[in-house]
Amino acid sequence: MSDNTSDAAIIAELEALPMGQLRSRAAKLYSVNVTTTMTKADIIKSIKEKMSTASFAVIAVDGKPAPGWSRITLHKVPGASNHPCFVSINNYNCYIPKNIKVDVPNKVVVMLSTLKRQDLVEDFEEALDSRVRFRWTPVDAYPVTVHDSTPGPDPKQGHEGLKEAKLRPYRAYLKQFGRWPYPKELKQVLMAGRLNGFSSLDVEATDDQPADSLAAA
Repeated sequence: MSDNTSDAAIIAELEALPMGQLRSRAAKLYSVNVTTTMTKADIIKSIKEKMSTASFAVIAVDGKPAPGWSRITLHKVPGASNHPCFVSINNYNCYIPKNIKVDVPNKVVVMLSTLKRQDLVEDFEEALDSRVRFRWTPVDAYPVTVHDSTPGPDPKQGHEGLKEAKLRPYRAYLKQFGRWPYPKELKQVLMAGRLNGFSSLDVEATDDQPADSLAAA
């Protein structure tokens, strides 16, 4: 069974891998340019740097995917890059490797199924000189095999949960006072205990949060 594994657990798993498997995992899943001179510490450091920019699909293990997750294989399109595919949907950012069985949130599968590209297809039943022997046809831009899927709530990345927690008092302020507050305004209302459902203990979550960027989220 898989879940949205924490970065610490992923690093611990990587450190336990034999060097050969670590090199393969680094190149295929994290798109790290592994050289012959790199040590295990060097490779893991490079992976950490990649992980700091976005999440990566969870390598599938035995058992069913966790609730809200699907087990897929994203296939490489002939002529396309073999680098992991970057997907971004509803604030969820993730790299998915090609030709490796991984677990991703169900919403990623839905998004991939809607993406199309135009491919020039030959119809062998048409005459050689027929105008319609070759025609552009919509095909899956990211062909994927869904091995298994488990219904459930939409899993959120760690930063999504933190962002949602910071947004909560801003949204409560908007509902109660009819406008989006500046951080200092929200802090003053929280300190005074005037925001329904919140207290001065929630002040820390609002510190250093630009009102404009939060409002656009």
